Amino acid sequence: MAHRGPGASSIWRRTAQSSRGSCRSWQWRIYGVLAAFVTQHASEIGIRLALGAQTADVMHLVLRRGMGLALVGVLLGLMTAWVMTRLMKTLLFGVGVADPMIVTVIALMLLCVALAACWIPARRAARVDPLVALRHD
Repeated sequence: MAHRGPGASSIWRRTAQSSRGSCRSWQWRIYGVLAAFVTQHASEIGIRLALGAQTADVMHLVLRRGMGLALVGVLLGLMTAWVMTRLMKTLLFGVGVADPMIVTVIALMLLCVALAACWIPARRAARVDPLVALRHD
C-alpha cells in the first residue's frame, strides 16, 4: 500500500462526507421529480383506482417510473466513469482503472437510495382517494 502522507486521512474523510451529501442531494431530486409526477397525474391515478386498480399497481407505476430514471442516470454515470478512467490513465502516471467491485457496489448503493426516494411518492400515489382526485379537476 502506498504512503498517503500526513493529511491523507482528512482528505479521505472530506471526500466521504462530500459523497454522502451528494447522495442525499440526488435522493431529494428524485423525490421532487416523482412528487411532481404524482401531483400532476393525480386525476389519472384516481381514475385507475376508481376503475379497480389495486394500490400495488399504482405503487408499481410510480416506482417503475422513478427507478427507470435512476437506472438511466446510473448507466450514464457508469459509462462516463469508464471513459474518464481510461482518459485519466493515459494522461497521468500511476492512475489505475477503477475496481469493478467498487463500481458495482456504488451503483447498487445509488439504486437503493433511488428506491428509498421513490417509495414516499409511490405510497402517496397509492393512497389517492379517487373521488377527491376526480373532483379536483
